[in-house]
This record gives sequence, structure tokens and C-alpha cells, in this order.
Amino acid sequence: MAEATATSGAMTDDEVAALLSTSKTKGQYSDLLKAFVDSGERGHRYSNTDGQFAGKALQSINTGFKNAVKAAGLEGQVRVIGSKDGGFVALVNTAA
Repeated sequence: MAEATATSGAMTDDEVAALLSTSKTKGQYSDLLKAFVDSGERGHRYSNTDGQFAGKALQSINTGFKNAVKAAGLEGQVRVIGSKDGGFVALVNTAA
């Protein structure tokens, strides 16, 4: 079996995670926003150190959620807030 190179072959878990962290799944933010609103939670934080947003820039996560809130017409119900110390973006249900 041929040895893996930078241009061909199997990828390590770290390589896959790095690749996924720079890609976007269509509807990802809208799906998470809907799940948050349906949950009835008052607030939910999304970190960029683990989970589906591992490795993504916090500003990108913030922008993705703000666009989803606007597209869903939920500006008066859900606020997107970046933490002051960094580390996460929060969705806050202001109607709950």
C-alpha cells in the first residue's frame, strides 16, 4: 500500500477536524437557531474550542448566527452576543 502524502491518501483525525473547522454546512446556523428557540432555553453558548465550531473564528460564528436571526425574522426575540472575554458566542432568548 502506498504511503499517504500531502496530496493523496488517508487523512488523520486532526486533518479532518482542521478541514471541517474552515468549512460551512448549509443551514447550520439556521438549524441551531431553530433548535435553540424550540428548546425554550433562556440562553445557550457556542464555543469555538470544541464541537461543531472547533477552530472557527468567534466573529464568524457571531456573524453566522446574526444572519440566521435576521433571515428568520427573530431580531426582537433572539440576541446574539459575543462574550467579552472571548471563548464563546451566546444566543439569548429575550422573549423567554
